[in-house]
This record gives sequence, C-alpha cells and structure tokens, in this order.
Amino acid sequence: MALYFKMLPKILFAPASSFEEMKGNVTGREGFVMFLFISVISMLTFGIIGGSIDTAFMAVPFGFGNLLNGANTIVFFTQEVLLLVFSAWIANKIAIKVGGSGDFSETLAFFSYARIVNFAKAVVSGIIAVWIYLYSLNAIELLSKGIEPALETFKTMAAVSKLFIFVFIVWLIWIQAEGIVAAHNVKKSRGILISAISFILSIIL
Repeated sequence: MALYFKMLPKILFAPASSFEEMKGNVTGREGFVMFLFISVISMLTFGIIGGSIDTAFMAVPFGFGNLLNGANTIVFFTQEVLLLVFSAWIANKIAIKVGGSGDFSETLAFFSYARIVNFAKAVVSGIIAVWIYLYSLNAIELLSKGIEPALETFKTMAAVSKLFIFVFIVWLIWIQAEGIVAAHNVKKSRGILISAISFILSIIL
C-alpha cells in the first residue's frame, strides 16, 4: 500500500506538481486510508489544544461539527466521508463527460489527499479557541473590576472565523481542481469548474 505522507505539506501549496508525481501510483483505497489518517491527526491536534484550555468548540469545522464530542464525531465524520466519496464521484462523472481520461479510483485518491486542508482547519480552530479563551479570561477580570468588556472583539472573532471558513473552501476547491486536472488530463479552467460544481452539489444533496 502506497501512502505518500511526505507529499501532504506539498499538496497544500503545490498540488499540481504533487498530483502529477503521484499519478498512476495511488488508488482510491490508499487515498481513503490517508483521509482517515488526516482526520485522526486533525482531531488529535485540536483535541490537544482544546483540552489544554478545556474547550470543545471548533470555530472552523474540519469534519466533526462545531463541538468535538462523541456524538458529533460519529455523525459529522460519517457525513464527511459521504461528502468526500460523493463529490469525487460527481467530479469523475463530469470530467469523463467533458473528455477526461481518468477514473473514479484516482479521483477519489486525490480528493482524499486534498483533505489535508482539514488539518490546517484544525490548527486554525485551535488558535481561535485559544484567542477566545484568553479574551474571555480578560473579560472576566474586567467584569470583576466593574468594567464592561468590549463586545466588538467577539464580533471580530466571529468575522475572522467566517473568513477562514471561506478561505478553506476556496483552498479545497483549488486543490481538488488540480487533482481533477492530473487525474483526467483536462484543462485547468475545467478542473476548477468541475471541482466547484462537485463541491456545491455534494453540500446540497
């Protein structure tokens, strides 16, 4: 079984060359195993950060909902698996319709590796959680002194979280697009369009 752990950081910033290097050497099953690995290290990373400040709230969800607990882990991770497989299936179907020469197995593999974005989400969620924790401590201290803390800061935190959610969506679509281009030998513009459509449809359906 070929698992390209060393490619994970590179996929975040240079997905085109990464997928070209992996092309023909990875299967959907191997990619799915990597997806499971990414999910576990993402959950553990946030768990360590969140556990240190006693919080389970994830401002930027990465496959386990907004709260890291037993129920959410099962429900939302199942949903994440379905979204991954369904979006790869849709992308593969569309790519073939427009002249692509790839197959579902490699498309699923590349989409699975693209989920390294979830690890970045976990790190950012952890950073925001620490930010919220530290500000909350400061707010409590101010209240104890009869000073009302600035609520604008909480609004800023919410805005930053939403911005990161958007950025990660675009980032994932871009990486998956490069995976489609590599797997199906289609133009980059078509790869981006197919990736965006498959992402939207997987969310809607």
